[in-house]
Amino acid sequence: MNVFYAGAGYQIEPNQKVTLAVYREQDNRYSGENVAIMVTGQYVLQLSKRTSLYGIVSEVNNGSRTYITVTDNANIFVSSASNAGSTPKAGDNQLGLMLGIIHQF
Repeated sequence: MNVFYAGAGYQIEPNQKVTLAVYREQDNRYSGENVAIMVTGQYVLQLSKRTSLYGIVSEVNNGSRTYITVTDNANIFVSSASNAGSTPKAGDNQLGLMLGIIHQF
């Protein structure tokens, strides 16, 4: 299994940041289309010292033998059975959006 990734972040304003990352996974156990590529973008708006809003959008393009999910970026882009119900079939692509608020106590 080969995993490569690159990412960059940019501070737009003191309270705003964007991040972009690209992940590529190749499973050497199979021949053929065994590569998955995921692109993830994140935006964070800090409302105060302890509260921020965030948005994350991810898209994964699977080869005919891979079934990576958009939630795998939290697991360093490695397939996991813990994503039961959200795992696409081999060769299917997936798009995900997450919006939220973080408050640190």
